[in-house]
Amino acid sequence: MVTPARGPGLRVVLLGRAGAGKSTTGNTLLGRERFQEGRATLQSVMEGGEVEGRTVTVVDTPGTNTLDKEGLREEMERALVLSSPGPQVFLLVVRVGGVTQEDVGVSRWIQETLGEQALRRTLLLVTGREKLTRRQWEEFEKQEVIRGLVRLCGGGLHAVNSKAEIHPGHVTKLLEKMEQVVEQNAGQPYTWDTYLQRRGLRGGRKGQGGGGGAEGGWRTQGGGERRGGKTGYEVEGQKQKEVEGKRNGHNVEEKRIEKEKQMRREEESRRLQEEMRREEESRKTAEKRREESRRKEEMRRREEESRRQQEEKRREEEEKRKRKEEMREEKNRKAEIKKKKAEEKQTAI
Repeated sequence: MVTPARGPGLRVVLLGRAGAGKSTTGNTLLGRERFQEGRATLQSVMEGGEVEGRTVTVVDTPGTNTLDKEGLREEMERALVLSSPGPQVFLLVVRVGGVTQEDVGVSRWIQETLGEQALRRTLLLVTGREKLTRRQWEEFEKQEVIRGLVRLCGGGLHAVNSKAEIHPGHVTKLLEKMEQVVEQNAGQPYTWDTYLQRRGLRGGRKGQGGGGGAEGGWRTQGGGERRGGKTGYEVEGQKQKEVEGKRNGHNVEEKRIEKEKQMRREEESRRLQEEMRREEESRKTAEKRREESRRKEEMRRREEESRRQQEEKRREEEEKRKRKEEMREEKNRKAEIKKKKAEEKQTAI
């Protein structure tokens, strides 16, 4: 079992559709090949390392379009456990030229599943910036789908080049942008407790839906902070035990359903890989046809050029033949004239 990340450092969870480049982004951020690229991520996985003097933990998650809502919820819970005490930044990864309303749907899924607290910590990351000119980028930012995503993501928008075109300075700027998101949220991560409160699995404190009075809120009795006959410390300790119990229960439940879910994930993975294979075959077939067409066109052009050259050669030879014929006729005519003159001279004598 993977040990969850704990202690100080930057903790990041990658979100987005399958094929958006989450695993590539994680490798780029960590500066080493830790996540498998080019294959569908079937389960949330954590990797980490030292990046520019700070500890960075990255959790890669399955594509939001590869699982149903229940499967996505379970994987998000797994991501929260792996990034314990909780992620400070959610990176919503999209590609230049591949942003659709489905990506807006991802942000709305974050809102519905994790709540506004998660959206406040969500940074929209666009990869492939080098593919657009400055003017094209300005037009890109004006697109309604991009504006909609930026409105939902409290961390704003940041763009980086593709992995092959990125350099350390780009990573530094991305880290600085994520640190800004952390500062905007007073350094507080999105915790497991926040998630439980979002799902209504844990009652709030005073001022957070806990109610009033002796039973609903905090009160002081006998110089100690008590609630329902228990000290605040006892209540807090009991709550912590409940949280740990729910967390352990989640692990047991995760193991119980893992076999059932694994078959579905593998089937989904096979389906995605089959689609990718068919797309690749279709692309290769189309490329082969285009190449065949180009080859035939080139052969036709060469044959046409050969016929043109042969025709020119034939005309040149015909022209030479005509000139020779004319020269021969001219020579015969001159000889005839000379002969007549000689005869006339002989007659005169």
